[in-house]
Amino acid sequence: TDANSPVQIKKSVNKEGDMLTLEAYLTNEVTQTVSAKPLDIVLVLDQSGSMAYDFDGETTSNYSDTRQCAMKSAVVNFVDKVNEQYSEKGDHRMAIVTFGSEASTLHDWTAVDTTGAASLKDKVNTLPQEPTGATNVGAGMEMAKGLMNRVPASSNTTHQKVVIVFTDGVPTKKSDFSINVANAAITASKDMKDAGAVVYT
Repeated sequence: TDANSPVQIKKSVNKEGDMLTLEAYLTNEVTQTVSAKPLDIVLVLDQSGSMAYDFDGETTSNYSDTRQCAMKSAVVNFVDKVNEQYSEKGDHRMAIVTFGSEASTLHDWTAVDTTGAASLKDKVNTLPQEPTGATNVGAGMEMAKGLMNRVPASSNTTHQKVVIVFTDGVPTKKSDFSINVANAAITASKDMKDAGAVVYT
């Protein structure tokens, strides 16, 4: 048997020549095949007024110090990383939701191929330097759930659903913590998880 083969077979005959022994076994070598699992990703982006603050929670005139700048940079980099992994079998798709006092769809479902990635990044880069409004994350998650419920058909039927929430603050409709907003976010998240999605915050 080839010494490099993971399957080893040994034969032996005793001295008298009347007994043949066969032994077959596997070595502990493991061969792995890695294939990309296609993803359906909804990004849920906080556009409340506090995103214009720096990371100490203070107002700043330097945009590069703001939470908004950091988030936009992180999202653009993330889109690039997903695009790098795009293939026929890994036909990743993405949509983007924003929320402040209300929620809206910034970008509907698109393939994260070269064209789609550029379109997604263009939309992110149009977000204001100084967003305004409350932190209605419940509305954002409900909109993400709606997008997940109408994800387009694909030749790959095994898409993993993923929701990623970028937020800096307390669930609010004005300025104080809102149990209703928090519960709406939790309920929508649970519904999506029960339907097979993975939710990251």
